[in-house]
Amino acid sequence: MPEISKTMCIEMGHRLQHHQGKCRNLHGHSYKIEVTVIGPLQTGGPAKGMVIDFAQLKNAMSIIDRDFDHKTCLEVNDPLLLRLVSKFDNNKDQIYSILKRMSYLILAADSEGDSDQLYVLISQPPTAEVLATLWRDKVYEILRVECPEIVNVCIKVWETSTSCVEVM
Repeated sequence: MPEISKTMCIEMGHRLQHHQGKCRNLHGHSYKIEVTVIGPLQTGGPAKGMVIDFAQLKNAMSIIDRDFDHKTCLEVNDPLLLRLVSKFDNNKDQIYSILKRMSYLILAADSEGDSDQLYVLISQPPTAEVLATLWRDKVYEILRVECPEIVNVCIKVWETSTSCVEVM
């Protein structure tokens, strides 16, 4: 079965609050993300002879760029949030409720001078494995609507130039 792939890069900060090593500190990565789509060749229409058009794949991947690039991703129960975003503590129950229905939530800082700082909250630690699964599911959800004959979407995420995770 044919496969097509597209690669993108984003910059994102995160921390792993329960990690015993230096990843428990707030830090960032230049993530390289490769999405592969597996499916039959289309037999008609403008994408005839393609699994999907590369433009469709780029468009589906743009949600990763839009929602995660140049943001800080934290686990929703990370105590660092209380210091970064004061309104978090006042709306904690509401935010937890939203995260039960959605895979992530973008929250703006409200402290003076930081109004443009955006934090992505997720319900699990923002490890490469968790992020890859989240991103793969989001891209697959978008592509299935546009092209239901797709068999699978796989993602490979490099957190560093020597370390990556793959979700199929």
